[in-house]
Amino acid sequence: MNDWIGLAIFAGLIIAALVALSFAGKGRPPLSEEEYQRRVDEGPGLSGAAMTGLQQILDPAAKKAAEVRQDFEQGFLNEEQKEDEENGKWKMENGE
Repeated sequence: MNDWIGLAIFAGLIIAALVALSFAGKGRPPLSEEEYQRRVDEGPGLSGAAMTGLQQILDPAAKKAAEVRQDFEQGFLNEEQKEDEENGKWKMENGE
């Protein structure tokens, strides 16, 4: 009797895995333009922020990458340019 119960549980797990894989293979329906804009405006939300924080704790390079990305968005191209601005010097690449 115990063998049949174990076999039924094992078969149920296999069937559940096959059903899950069939749903995973279908993908998502395409988004309308309004739905896309709504999701973009909402931003990543709290879960995205939590995952970013966790990634920065586990991977120090991810923290540095986030800092560099913020610098690029603010217009800094490299560390030397950032230091020049902090010192009040403006150095241009072409020497002007």
